[in-house]
Amino acid sequence: MPRLDEMLGGRGVYRGSSVLVSGAPGTGKSSLGAAMALSACTRGERAMIFAFEES
Repeated sequence: MPRLDEMLGGRGVYRGSSVLVSGAPGTGKSSLGAAMALSACTRGERAMIFAFEES
């Protein structure tokens, strides 16, 4: 994700780190997590997504 990498200083997130993405409903948080997991899996890495909803 070139634009996200640019926002994070050109290096993305640290390998093995946990990332919390928060925001209003419908802003693409789940889509971002799924895209990051897919990218990791296509490189043969492992990924896990925890999705919580606060009522």
